[in-house]
Amino acid sequence: MRCRITVLVFLVLFVGYLCLWSLLSESARSLNPDIDLLTVTVAELQTLLAEGAVSSEELIRQYLARIENDNRRGLQLRAVLEVAPHGDLIEQARLYDRERASGRIRGPLHGIPILIKDNIATDPALGMRTTAGSFALCIHLSVRVS
Repeated sequence: MRCRITVLVFLVLFVGYLCLWSLLSESARSLNPDIDLLTVTVAELQTLLAEGAVSSEELIRQYLARIENDNRRGLQLRAVLEVAPHGDLIEQARLYDRERASGRIRGPLHGIPILIKDNIATDPALGMRTTAGSFALCIHLSVRVS
């Protein structure tokens, strides 16, 4: 009897794991079928950007959609506390695309979206809080550029 319960619990957990993986994989699919947002590496993104297979604007839109789908809706991960204003992000991505088209590459992360913890102060112009995940700092805004 105990063995049957153990096997049943294992099967339930295993099926749950498969369902979660399926949801993650589904939400990781992007508009560009060559990019799996769940597993793509920076090196692969660099190659795709260099080849013109994807633009920085497309990447930022795909990642913002992924955050929206998995963070508050869908899986409700609630892992991302705050995102910079979308218009600012898209304009910055367009700037990186124009620079890349003219041959100017700032560095290895040029045009690649990144996500940082909120204990890193951001540019005050973005109006983002630096809380370190604490309610005690929920009103803290950066007063100078880090």
